[in-house]
Amino acid sequence: MLQELLTHTEGVGEARVLISDSGVVVVCRGADNPTVRLDIIRAVISYTGFGSDKITVLKMSKSS
Repeated sequence: MLQELLTHTEGVGEARVLISDSGVVVVCRGADNPTVRLDIIRAVISYTGFGSDKITVLKMSKSS
């Protein structure tokens, strides 16, 4: 659900999401844009309740 939501968010592009007991990792095409990163972090906080220190946003490689 979160992955689909992020994929449909402007600027994010293709996204993959991993949620574990200790945090969330988001890998997406738009991660190099600071505004998009902030939007992703806010969405993940709202969805999971994790603090921003438990969320990692990474840029997806072009070969993925």
